[in-house]
Amino acid sequence: MKKFWLKNPGHLLIAVLLPVAASVLQWIFWPLIDPFIWIWFFPAVFFSARIDGMRGALISTILCVVSVLYFFIPHKFSFSVADPKYLLSVIIFITMALLVGYSQELLISHIVRKRKIEAALNESEQRYRQIVENSQEGIILLSLEGEFLYVNGRFAEMLGYSVEEVLGKKSTDYVSEDHCVEVQESDQQLKMGVRVQKEIKFRKKDSNIVWTLYNASPVYDENGNHIRNLATYIDITNRKKLEEELALSEQLHTLMIMHLPNSAIHIMDRNFRYIQSGGSQLIKLGLTGEMIRGKTMFDVLPPEVTCVMKQSFLKALEGEESDCETIFKDLYLLNIFVPIYKQERVVDNVLVLSIDMSNHRKAEKELLIAKEKLNLALENANIGVWDWDL
Repeated sequence: MKKFWLKNPGHLLIAVLLPVAASVLQWIFWPLIDPFIWIWFFPAVFFSARIDGMRGALISTILCVVSVLYFFIPHKFSFSVADPKYLLSVIIFITMALLVGYSQELLISHIVRKRKIEAALNESEQRYRQIVENSQEGIILLSLEGEFLYVNGRFAEMLGYSVEEVLGKKSTDYVSEDHCVEVQESDQQLKMGVRVQKEIKFRKKDSNIVWTLYNASPVYDENGNHIRNLATYIDITNRKKLEEELALSEQLHTLMIMHLPNSAIHIMDRNFRYIQSGGSQLIKLGLTGEMIRGKTMFDVLPPEVTCVMKQSFLKALEGEESDCETIFKDLYLLNIFVPIYKQERVVDNVLVLSIDMSNHRKAEKELLIAKEKLNLALENANIGVWDWDL
């Protein structure tokens, strides 16, 4: 209640002065307007209420009634009312004044609320514009014909143009020729109300290529009509370059493994399971990488081989490089086990290199036989043999 009377003292002063001014005017023109005792007081109450709402109407009404009762109703300079019709007019005036005050209070509240909403909307719009303009994503608004209605600075920067150069143009003016079909398909999906996400390639002003991750949604008016499209673009050029480099590296890695001479190479997890395999030796063994991938070595190799390999494999899991020799399908294999670390001091996988030593063993065996034959011949021929180091 205290705030009600003390808020905005300037308006309160006007609500006091208007009835005073009305009383002065009534006194001056009283000989001409008698008996219209309320002719100046209605405007006083109305403008007081218009300026100060219900508080102004109450103050103005009280002062107007006091002034009329004391100065303009018989007996003058007295608050006594001899004629009931004057009392009725006072009641009617008070009722109408309070109604005017109440209506103006509602109007003022509505205006104040509207101004607050407008201020909040303006503040929200300013905040939204700042977010959009400072976003690291390209943000655009497109007409149904594909023209740029709005473009933020980041999108124009991606293409190497200014915002002014891009506005009014079409997205197809900048999309790489081999991606125009994707743009047309996206437009059709948006017309059907489907959100779109694609990788779109643009050609920049300097003729370089920029890859973007494109997200688009249809925008509707209050009647549900599709009026435009909103799209965001994220620059993924560096990611695409890394993907291409990784794909090339994997291709070279696969080719090296597949053409590794007289060897097979495997990557196995801690559960003795083959993750990846390759090498020309697999063909000699009648195997392929696809055949053994996902299986354990116990599923692929005979027990006499796995029994030997298991010990070396366990050493590799403990971080120690090891090797062993096995015979499988008449092939002499040298198996080298190398631990692979994914975390510090934690072996996650094991690389196994199996080298075909069959020719080497055959040559060793033939050399040993030839040496034995030579020794036998020398012993039986009674010939002395000596070496002279020059």
